[in-house]
Amino acid sequence: MKRLISLILTVTMLLACMLPSVAAAKKMEAGVPVWTEETVRAYLDDYIAGNNLSTLYGYYDLQIRRYMPQVTYECMLTELEWMTGAFIQQGDYFCFEEPERNSKTHVVHLHMEKQDLEVYFTHKNYEDDWEVMGLDFIPAVKADLNAEYGVDAETYAALSYVETPVTVGNEYPLSGVLTMPAIVAQGEKIPAVVLVHDEGPMDMNATVGATAFFEDLAHELAEMGIASIRYDKRTYVYGEDDVTSAWDEVVEDAILAGKMLADDERVDTDAIVVIGHGFGALLTPRIVSQSEGIFDGMVLIGGRPVSYTNQLLEKADLSGMTSKEAGAFRELVIDIEELDENEARSLELFGRNGYYFWEMEQFGAISLIQRLGLPTYIVQGQRDHHVSEEDGWRAYREELKNYGDFVNYNCYQGLNHMLSNDLSTDENGMPQYAVDAEINIPAVRDIGQWIFGIQP
Repeated sequence: MKRLISLILTVTMLLACMLPSVAAAKKMEAGVPVWTEETVRAYLDDYIAGNNLSTLYGYYDLQIRRYMPQVTYECMLTELEWMTGAFIQQGDYFCFEEPERNSKTHVVHLHMEKQDLEVYFTHKNYEDDWEVMGLDFIPAVKADLNAEYGVDAETYAALSYVETPVTVGNEYPLSGVLTMPAIVAQGEKIPAVVLVHDEGPMDMNATVGATAFFEDLAHELAEMGIASIRYDKRTYVYGEDDVTSAWDEVVEDAILAGKMLADDERVDTDAIVVIGHGFGALLTPRIVSQSEGIFDGMVLIGGRPVSYTNQLLEKADLSGMTSKEAGAFRELVIDIEELDENEARSLELFGRNGYYFWEMEQFGAISLIQRLGLPTYIVQGQRDHHVSEEDGWRAYREELKNYGDFVNYNCYQGLNHMLSNDLSTDENGMPQYAVDAEINIPAVRDIGQWIFGIQP
């Protein structure tokens, strides 16, 4: 314990992710900050979430920066979470001045899963010089959660969930689970989500290796007061023989699950959201567009805006073709949406009938997001081995740069494709998901708060 306390006292460390920055962060980015309770909390929002780190690092005193490289500032942070558990929320605040040192210190209580902390944020206290001098994390006595920044301790402790088996679909019935907060007040209407899988046959929990992404996500959202439906993917139950299109494989079942939520009297029909993961994220705008108004928002996790055929083409091994054959194949794949339906059905691409890809290309994700104009939240882990930042959220942002009024983005420091801290890889650097690392709670809280934000 002495070593733990010493480490936290002497080293500036980055925590796990937190809620998106409040408006005060914009004030800081405009120039010399004025450190108040509001702006200090905004700084911590960004710092804990790993956002705007270059800007935050730049607020440090120059002499400190000379001895503390930015990479140190950024990389030390992941070590704290396993000692203290996941970050929950900010708590009480106070501040004090030290005139003899011309400094001021702001103290904010951090509610953590295992061990609460006090963060001491110290800066110069001159009229024209507010450079940061220190950011220290010190073990603190476990405190009640502050209702001003979340829920009170009694309510938080009481939050739990009830899971009920459901069947999604009729022609191709799929086993699923409705996860509902245990406490839903009489007459209360709560938000709800449909969870849509990544590519490949997957069970309702989206089990990959030792992870159960959808199960973890459903449980954490329920703890916040958000219902969900997850279900076995059609190809997991019935194989791919009867799947001729993305409609068969994904879209139809997601819409049917959405209708089940809309028919539940406890669900707010103005706050039903699709959460798509990977391949599901690519298809989410189409699901919403074909749902006849069931869904009110979209969360895209670990997705890419580029067409699915282009994604497969990037990974395809064309070494057995001549350069001329490879060029013709690439051209065919890239332009497949320009063929007519019968031409597409006569082809076989990537082990499937060409119609599967032709039909999918009739629904462009970016154009649908633009046309729908619904609240959209695009997130991913910074250490996603499947989707780089450039190919993922930044590509979405570039394509949607003129539509920023309803689209939000977040990228989580140190998290993988499953929004967890498991970075186990094989000899080729590909993820193994060999560790039972549960989903990052602060990331889920961000998603949950965003969902609450779309309620009328």
